[in-house]
Amino acid sequence: MRACVGLSFLVVAALCGCDDDGTSSGDAAASDAAAGDADSVDAASESFVDAARPEDAGDVEGVDSGEIDPRDAGAPDVGSDVGSPDAGPPDPRFCPAGFADGCCSLSLRYGGGDPDCAPLDCETATLTEPIVLDEVPPSYAGTAAMSWTGRELRIAWTDPYASAGEGIWDERRSADGALLSGPTRRAVSLAVGSRFLVAGAALGYAPSTDRGLFVSLGTRALHAIEIDASDAPGWIGDLPPSCNGFHQPVTVYDTGTEWLVGHVEERCASPVDPTVTLTRVARDGTVGDSLGALARTRLGLTTAYDGANEVALVYSGPSPSANADLRARVVDVSAWSEGAETILVPASSNVSIDQAEAGHDGTTYGIVYDYLLYAPLGASRWITEFRTWSPGSEPSAPTMLFTSSDRRFAQGRVIGTADGWIVAMTTVLSTGTSLAPGATDDPEVWLYRLTPDGRVRQSLQIDADQRGALLPDLEWVGGRIALTWAREDLMRRQHHMLSFLGCE
Repeated sequence: MRACVGLSFLVVAALCGCDDDGTSSGDAAASDAAAGDADSVDAASESFVDAARPEDAGDVEGVDSGEIDPRDAGAPDVGSDVGSPDAGPPDPRFCPAGFADGCCSLSLRYGGGDPDCAPLDCETATLTEPIVLDEVPPSYAGTAAMSWTGRELRIAWTDPYASAGEGIWDERRSADGALLSGPTRRAVSLAVGSRFLVAGAALGYAPSTDRGLFVSLGTRALHAIEIDASDAPGWIGDLPPSCNGFHQPVTVYDTGTEWLVGHVEERCASPVDPTVTLTRVARDGTVGDSLGALARTRLGLTTAYDGANEVALVYSGPSPSANADLRARVVDVSAWSEGAETILVPASSNVSIDQAEAGHDGTTYGIVYDYLLYAPLGASRWITEFRTWSPGSEPSAPTMLFTSSDRRFAQGRVIGTADGWIVAMTTVLSTGTSLAPGATDDPEVWLYRLTPDGRVRQSLQIDADQRGALLPDLEWVGGRIALTWAREDLMRRQHHMLSFLGCE
């Protein structure tokens, strides 16, 4: 891996021992030992449900782990009086943040702090041994997307190439990774001719209904699929398609009353007209209004939610020099209106922004982006940087995360905590075209931990001694961070992996 961590390229090159590609010899690599102790599932005994048949919803049984579901262990019914004497232990879904009440609030999944949550402020965090999520024949599946309910981790991923047709795998695990149910395959019915892509996916969670929304890129549409409290697929809604969606981010947020889906729209015919879009989706699957910002490139597009009433649209915009800068505007969710546009990173004659991801830490937005720094005689380099930004103020000075002459940032996630930022990103060969199966992009996943002001605390390559890694997802899990990714074998088939990052 040709990567280097530091506040500037020259400092890193001098102090970290970078080779001419920017490789840091001191970066720690994650272990490849798969802690696959969870009960495996015989693929021949998979259970199926047709999402087009409501009478089948919820009838699918996953693997019975023999354990008590943590949802039944003293959790109050939705909408009950959490503080009543017979309510049992405080429910993380509804307890307030910021109070020492013995309950680590689920509301912090969009950033913030709580004295009852484990801190992540150590200089060197520990990444647990990876757990194999899918003890089934490996395939070319998409992102293993996660949501934390306050008591358990729900995980779902697509199965686009099975002979049985389109499907979704799902399972549940405890905060330490112990298998609670699954993995179970659920058949779904998509529009004729539409298929899932081996690409980005997201899984949102609504505490008020105890249901999730799984969103995954497809060939003709962005598929939004409700997953009920038993993990069975419910309604399926299709959002406007993205023509070349392998690299593009998708996000799902719960506002308390509806879903917000961040995605990209683009035409398959010229002009492409890529647009970063925020779409409202009702609890019953009705697709509502959208707001969007036209961008110059199809890659530098993302959204981030502050957990209250604000979503930032981050995108690359045209400039007089014909290169792309990086811009942002904020959507007021309650008024459903957009604020003024802010240029975060100006374009110049030798810089063009290409890709971006963003998150929120309860106070500010954290944005990671990459650009090609042009230079003569083949000396051009790809550079990935991180900045923080609050609407109405200037963005922070950049911190360089990664630089290479032949690799670039392709896909990833950013989440914020009260103790800093976590960035997981896929890098690929700059000559590659996609993260599709059979591609020769040589994908790698890198994990970065940063302080609240953007200083790099730690970096490590995930699965450094494996064939390849791609499609990472991050989820806040009560003070720790869950990381999933796809591990490729020599045949370019994938297994999905899970590790936890925390301060011991």
